Amino acid sequence: MLYTSHHYSDDFCKDLSNQCHDDIDSGISINLVAMPGAGVTFFLRSLSQKDSRNYLFINSFEMAEFSREAFYAQFAQKLNLKKDNASLSDISQAMVEKSNQTGRLIIVFNRLDRLEDILDQNLFDNLRFLRDSNRNKITMILVSSHPLIETHGHKIKDILSLVTKTNYFTGYTENDLSEVYRSIDKQKIDPRALHLAGGHLLLLQVLMRCQNLNRPLSDPMVNLVVKDLYNGLSAKNKKILNSVLSRNNPDRGNELLNLGYIRKQNNKYETFSPLLEEYIHSLGKQHLPIKEKRLLKILLQNKGRIVLKETICDYVWSEKDGIISDWALNALIYRLRKHSAFDSQNYTIESRKGEGYILHEN
Repeated sequence: MLYTSHHYSDDFCKDLSNQCHDDIDSGISINLVAMPGAGVTFFLRSLSQKDSRNYLFINSFEMAEFSREAFYAQFAQKLNLKKDNASLSDISQAMVEKSNQTGRLIIVFNRLDRLEDILDQNLFDNLRFLRDSNRNKITMILVSSHPLIETHGHKIKDILSLVTKTNYFTGYTENDLSEVYRSIDKQKIDPRALHLAGGHLLLLQVLMRCQNLNRPLSDPMVNLVVKDLYNGLSAKNKKILNSVLSRNNPDRGNELLNLGYIRKQNNKYETFSPLLEEYIHSLGKQHLPIKEKRLLKILLQNKGRIVLKETICDYVWSEKDGIISDWALNALIYRLRKHSAFDSQNYTIESRKGEGYILHEN
């Protein structure tokens, strides 16, 4: 889909296109952050079509396996290197030649964060080596679902030496999303599906196949897409999202605004799609099993204070259960933490080794 021949209108994603082109003109490499499934690949293709310079796309979705060999093999293939097992020096030389021919070479790494297993200092060093082989004429765009600086904090020096700036793709406008959809499917777009998609391409695609747009979350595929978007958030961002929705409090929601999960409409903060908010509310209505429910109740009664293990066991289990092992209690704590009805709330459980547990409200 990345190599669609569709020619995008001049106004397509105009503001972000101008911002990225200005950054490229400045010679800086950027981290472009986009929500999974939002369709950023089509924005990237439009970016290249509006630019006379050469773009080279290294796409993790085209890799059969996430290995260094596969990564560099695709690099060599896109540079039209004929030799097998091209070395880093071969790739560097080919990049220099291409950048000299075209004035500037822009290397786009689509969803670099999917290469987690090989995303280490060595890879960042090699990418920096390739970029610096012709620093004035080679620019890199590293696409990820979360800012690389935040998700790879332990490698912050390596990242900062490679990328200078982070830009955010927060989703399409309805007009832009309509243009993308028409480029891959000639079916007439249902306005209800377009609205519910909230600028997210994959969500629009599954909504267009949904049989009941009055209850879209009853469709397994729609539910799965929304569920994956929510579960793709870190535990911290889930808590912040729930807090923003329940209190309309954006104080800690800047990252979610940047990522496109929430938007400001008429002085109110809401999720990019009403389906995400509906899904989150549905999690809060799910019932906890009896023991998890008792555990949460006693923790809530003592919120902010340590609850001893013995106190928890006496409250949760009956005498006929006999002596409760630490393993059984630990397993119960684990199940409560992972249960969607608890996960959707703004709480965390702190373990105090050898003593008990404390429930905190974030």
